[in-house]
Amino acid sequence: MFGSTSIPSPSTLRARAANVGNFFSGLGSKMRRGSVTPLNMSMTSSFRKYGSALDNIQELNAAKKFSSQRHLAKCDGTDNEATAEEEEEAGVVGRKSSGSLGSNDAIEKRASADSLSELELRKLYPDLWESFRRYDADGDGTVTPDELVNYLEVELDSTIAVEDITKFFEAIDNNGDGYVSFKELADWYHSIVHSLDMGTESQQGGVTVGTIFDVTKFNLGDIAKSIRNVTHANSAPGLNSSDFEDWEEPSRWIVHPFSTFHVSWDLIISAVLVITLVTLPLSLAFENFNDAVSGFNLTVDIFFCLDIAKNFFTGYVDIDGVTHLEHRDIVRHYLLSWFMPDLVSSVPIDLVLDAFGDVEDDGLTRSTKGLKLIRLVRMTKLFRLLRMGRAAKFFAHWHRFIEDRLKIRIHDSTIRMLKLGVLLLVLAHWIGCLQFMMCRLMDFPASSWVVAAELDTMSESTQYSWSFFKALAQMIGIGFETPPITNLGCLDLTDSWCKIEMWITLSSMYLGSVFYAIMISNISSIIFSMNMASRLYQEKTQQLNEYMRSKRLPPHLRDRVRDYFSLRYSEGKIFNEEAIMKDLSPSLRRDIMFFTSRELFLKVPFFRECTGNGFISSLATSLTPMVAFQDDVILEEGSVGDSMFFISSGKILIYVEEYQKSPLDELPSLVQQQEMQQAREHPGKSKRDKASSRVSSSATSMMDEEAWLAPKTIALASISSGSFFGEVALILPVRRTASAKAIAVSILYMLDREALLTSLKDFPDIYARLRDIATSRESKDAMTEESGLKAISPLLRKVLSVVAVVAVWGVGIGLSFLGKGRADPFVPQLSILQTTLVLSFGINALVFVPSYVFQTERYFDLTGSLTYLTCTWYTFSAGLKSTEGVKLRSVLASVLVTIWAVRLGSFLFRRILRDGKDGRFDKIKPNFLYFFNVWNTQGLWVYVTAYAVYIANAATEDAKLGALDYVGLAVWAIGMGIEALADHQKTMWRQRPENKGQFIETGLWYYSRHPNYFGEWTLWTGMFLFCASTFEGMQWAAVLSPIFVFCLLNFVSGVPLLEKRADEKWGGQPDYENYKATTSVFFILPKLGKRSRESEALIR
Repeated sequence: MFGSTSIPSPSTLRARAANVGNFFSGLGSKMRRGSVTPLNMSMTSSFRKYGSALDNIQELNAAKKFSSQRHLAKCDGTDNEATAEEEEEAGVVGRKSSGSLGSNDAIEKRASADSLSELELRKLYPDLWESFRRYDADGDGTVTPDELVNYLEVELDSTIAVEDITKFFEAIDNNGDGYVSFKELADWYHSIVHSLDMGTESQQGGVTVGTIFDVTKFNLGDIAKSIRNVTHANSAPGLNSSDFEDWEEPSRWIVHPFSTFHVSWDLIISAVLVITLVTLPLSLAFENFNDAVSGFNLTVDIFFCLDIAKNFFTGYVDIDGVTHLEHRDIVRHYLLSWFMPDLVSSVPIDLVLDAFGDVEDDGLTRSTKGLKLIRLVRMTKLFRLLRMGRAAKFFAHWHRFIEDRLKIRIHDSTIRMLKLGVLLLVLAHWIGCLQFMMCRLMDFPASSWVVAAELDTMSESTQYSWSFFKALAQMIGIGFETPPITNLGCLDLTDSWCKIEMWITLSSMYLGSVFYAIMISNISSIIFSMNMASRLYQEKTQQLNEYMRSKRLPPHLRDRVRDYFSLRYSEGKIFNEEAIMKDLSPSLRRDIMFFTSRELFLKVPFFRECTGNGFISSLATSLTPMVAFQDDVILEEGSVGDSMFFISSGKILIYVEEYQKSPLDELPSLVQQQEMQQAREHPGKSKRDKASSRVSSSATSMMDEEAWLAPKTIALASISSGSFFGEVALILPVRRTASAKAIAVSILYMLDREALLTSLKDFPDIYARLRDIATSRESKDAMTEESGLKAISPLLRKVLSVVAVVAVWGVGIGLSFLGKGRADPFVPQLSILQTTLVLSFGINALVFVPSYVFQTERYFDLTGSLTYLTCTWYTFSAGLKSTEGVKLRSVLASVLVTIWAVRLGSFLFRRILRDGKDGRFDKIKPNFLYFFNVWNTQGLWVYVTAYAVYIANAATEDAKLGALDYVGLAVWAIGMGIEALADHQKTMWRQRPENKGQFIETGLWYYSRHPNYFGEWTLWTGMFLFCASTFEGMQWAAVLSPIFVFCLLNFVSGVPLLEKRADEKWGGQPDYENYKATTSVFFILPKLGKRSRESEALIR
C-alpha cells in the first residue's frame, strides 16, 4: 500500500519534514514577534518525530507488518477522532468508529494523489485552495517565495527570510522550477496526510503523533495552532518511545535568531558599538574624558554582559543554513566561538582600576607611570571591535530595507563613497588618539611632538584636534603638518623615544599610503561605474546621430528616430536586458516580466478574466514592448498574421481601404471601347493602325489601373488602452482582415503566434473564448466606429467652427454693452469694458498667427496670463485717470489677479518647457479654424472670469469695505491656496521615479480628482463676492463669471479632457476604478464609499 509510486518514499518525506519543521519553527517565532512559545517548539518537534515515524513505517512495511488494519491503526494514533461526517466531507473513506480502516483498495485510492485531478483536489481541500488563492498575489496560478514573504509581511506582520521560505518550497516543488502550483501543494499535502493516515487508536495506547495539519482550515496563520504537542504513550507495536529520545524539546526561553526581539536587540548593540568605536580611543588617550564618561562606559559594559547572557539562549544558523534551537547545541556553539572575546571585552575595567587606586600601600599603584601601564588593560575593549562585522551586516540589511520597503533610493556608488569617507575619518581618529596616548604614557618626553608643539599644557580639545590633524596629514600624505611629522629636534636617533616616535610615524604613513591607494582605486572604480546605464544611453545617442549623418537622412526622419529613441528609453538609461535576464532563473525572469507588464494585465479585461490559472504567467515572458508614433502603420489588411498586439497606452485606428472608380476615371475606358469596336468593323487597317490600337489599348489599361490607386479609407473602430487587436489572423486560417495604425503615440505589447498557441494548448477554455472573439471580429461589419470618428462632413465641421467663433464674439460684445459704464479716457469712442474686450481678443489673435505658422502651443498659457495682466491693469489705469484718488478695492483686486496670473502662468509655462508639448493640442493644431477657436475662446475666458474686476476698476465710486468683501477675500485666499498646493503636490509627486506611469491619489488629490480646478473656481467666486458692492443695474451680469468658470472647467475644457485621458491610460485598473468610484470629480469632499472586497482582492 505505502509502496505506491504516487507517494514519495518515507526517507524523502522525512527530509521534507525536516525542512518544513525548520521553516515553521522560524515562522511560529516570528508570528509571536520574537517570543518563542511551547507551541512553536512543538511544531519543530512534531515534524521531526513525524520523520522518525516515517522511518518506522518503512521498516514495518518491509517486514509486512501492515497486513491488518489493526496494526496500521496502532502505528498511528491521535488524541481525538474525526466524526464520520467530517471524514466524509474531507474525502476520507472507509474509517470506522473504532479507528480501524476499511479495505486496502480504499486506502490506496485515498493515498494516491496522482489519481485526482486539480479540480478534484480543490473540492477535496477547499480551504487549502482558498488559502492558496490568497498567497497567489499575481493570480498566475503559482506561488513564489517572494509572494509568500510579502503575504506574511502584510497579513501576519511577520518578517521571514526568503531562504527559509525557499527551504519550505523545496519540500513541495516536485518539478524544481522554483515555484509551487496548487497541484504540487495538494499532492504534497495529500501524501503527508495519508502516509500516516492521520488515524487514531487511543484504546491501544500507541504513540500519539498528532494531527500535523488541520484538513479543514489550512492557512499559514493557523498552521501553528493546528500542530499538536507530541506525547509519549504506552509502547505500541512498531513504534517505541526510544524512537523519539534523540529529539530534545527546546527550552521555552530560547530566542529565535530571526525574531523581532533579537533584531531589536541587535539594533541596540550595533548603536552601542558605533558609539564605542568613537569613544574608546578618546578614553584611552585622554584621562579627563574617560572620567567624564565613566558612567556611560559602565552602562555599556552592563549591556555587553547582558548580551553574553542572551547569547546563551539565542539560536543560531549553521553554515548549511539550518536553524538550531536546542539549548545544549547553542551553549556549545557559543563557548567555542565568541564567548572568550565577548567576556574579555565586557569586563568593567574602570571598576577594577578604581579598586587598584584605592589600595594605598601598593607601591606599583603609587607610581604614576605604573598606574598608567595598568590602565592599558582598557585595551581589552578593542575586542569589541570584532563585533563590527555583525553591525556591518545589520546596517547592510537596513540599507536594503530602506530601499525595498521605504522606497528611498540611495545609489550604490554613494554608499561606497560614504563608506570610504567614514573609514578614512575613523582611521585618522584612532591613529591620532593612539599617538597621543603613547606620548602621555611616557609622561610627554621632551623630544616628543606634543612637547615640541607645546600641546602638553593645552586643553584636551586642542590636543585632540592637533592629534587628528597630524594623523590625517600622515595618511593622505599632504607633505606638511603643524607640528611636524616628527619633532625637528629629534635628529639624534640614539634617544629611545625618538626611535619609538619615528617607527610610529612610519607605521602611520605606511598605513595611510596603503589606504590612500585603496581609496583612489575605489573612487576611480566608483566614478567609472556610476550611471553606467546613462553613459550607455549617451554613447548610443552619439552613435545614432553619427549613423543618421552618414546616411544623410532627411530632417523629419531624424526627428522621428530621435523621438522613438527618447520615448523607448524615457529615463535616459540603457540596460542590456537580454543579458541580465539570461543570468536569472526562469521563475525570476517570469516574475520580473510579470511585474513590468502588470499595468497591461490590469488594463486588459481579457487578462483580468484569465487570472488564477497560470495563463498570464505563461505569456509574461513572451510579450515584447514596442512604441508606435502617430500615423505608424502597425499591420496591413491582407498580410499574413504572425502576431497580435495589446494596447498599454495611446490610441489605434482600425480601418479598411476600398478602391473605387469615379465616373471621370471610367471615361478613358469608354472611349477605348468605342475605338476597339470600330477596328473590328474595319479589318482592312494597316499594321501601323493596328499597332497604334494596341498602344492605345495598353495606355488605357494603365489608366484603368491608376483609377484604382485612390483608396477610400473607412474607419471601423478607434481602440485605446486595455484593448487588443490582430488575433483574428492568428486564431483563424485567414489573412489580416483590417489595417491598424496609431493615431497617437502608443505603447504596445506584441505577442507572436508561436508563443500564443503554445500557451493556449493547456487552456482550451481560453482558446475557445479567444476564438469566439476572433470569429465575431472577422466580419468587417462587426467592428463599429467609436470615439471621435463621427460621420460629419468636413464642410459641416467648418460651418460649426465659424458659428462657434461668432458665438464667442457675441457673448463678449454682449457683456461689454451690459456693463457699459464710463467712457474710456484713452479711447473716448468706446467704454472701458469695450476697450478691454478688444484687448483680450486682440492679444490672443495676435499670438495665434505665429503659433499656427510654427505649429506650437508653447505660448498658449503664457499668453492667457499676459492677457489677464494687461486687461486688469489697463482698466485700473483707465479708472484711475477718470476719478480722484486711488480706490482700495481696485488696488486689492488688481494685485490679487496679478498674483494669481503670475503664479499660474509661470507654473504652466515651466511645465510645457519641461514636457515639450501639451497633448490636448495634438489634433487641434493642424486645423486653422479649430486652433483659432481655441485661442478665441481663451480671449473670452479672460474677459468673463475677470469681468467683476474690470467693473470694479471702472467704477466711479468705491464703496466702503464690508462683511461681504472680507468674506470674498477669505474665499479667494482659500481657493488660491488650494490651487497652488494641488499644483505643488502633483509636481513633487511626478518627480519621483517610482510614480512614473501612475496616477496621483495623495494630498488634496485624495479628496478630489481635480482639486486645482476646484481651487480656481473658488478663487474667482471669492473675487466676484469682493467686487459685488460696486455693481449697478445690468452689471450684475458679472455673476456669470463663477458660473462660466464652473461650466467651462466641468463640461468643456478641463475635467472632460483630463478624465478622458485618464480613462485611456488607467481605465479598467481596479485601484483606479475604486479611486474614481470613491473620489469626488471636482469638489473636495470626504471619500464617497469604501472599496469592495472584490476590488481589494484584485488590487492585492
